[in-house]
Amino acid sequence: MPFCGRPLRSRYFSTRAFDLQLALNVPLDRADRNNIVVFSSDFLLASWGMAGGLDPSLGAGAILIPTEVLGPDGRVRNTEPGWRNRLSAAVAAHAPVRGGRLLTSAQAVGSVEDKAELFKSTGAAAVDMESAAIGEVAEQHQLPFIAVRVVVDSAGDVLPRAVTAAADNAGHLQIWRLIGALALAPNELAPLIRLARRYRAANRSLATIARMGSLAPSAFSASLS
Repeated sequence: MPFCGRPLRSRYFSTRAFDLQLALNVPLDRADRNNIVVFSSDFLLASWGMAGGLDPSLGAGAILIPTEVLGPDGRVRNTEPGWRNRLSAAVAAHAPVRGGRLLTSAQAVGSVEDKAELFKSTGAAAVDMESAAIGEVAEQHQLPFIAVRVVVDSAGDVLPRAVTAAADNAGHLQIWRLIGALALAPNELAPLIRLARRYRAANRSLATIARMGSLAPSAFSASLS
């Protein structure tokens, strides 16, 4: 989600994400405005949202604040260590936090086999579809960048085909596509209900972080390193 002290279209935050587009001429369709958090006035970017688990030890609701993001092009971008470490310490006082690598994929990763292969080949703990683009914007404009992701579907969960068929290029569900896909494959309703339970667990983790007020750099008295 996008953020300027708080993210776009979220019940936990409000935003001035268009400040990023106006001040830096950043095309927000490249760094999805539902997943980028923009802190003013100095512009510090955070990729905020959900991810699929690749590490089998991570269940639904697990919190990942990665040290680096691996993009679809093979580029690795490090997150800002001072901001990341302080946020990780603040969150860890309330819930377990995982670091390590986050993978950004150009397409949804739905099968257990694909997740296992990506975990083996990349060493990433989880996968999303947005963070690399947000990191690229941060790199181009020399802005501090972190990612905050929580796991929805674990490494052992199959993402229903109805979900992958209903997702757009940014990984967002289109409800009419989902209804159509379920009409063609009604046996996927039960896996979809299981996924909805996973989603609620992930959303609770995001809500916990948001309510703590620790995401914004201003929450920390020490300056970013």
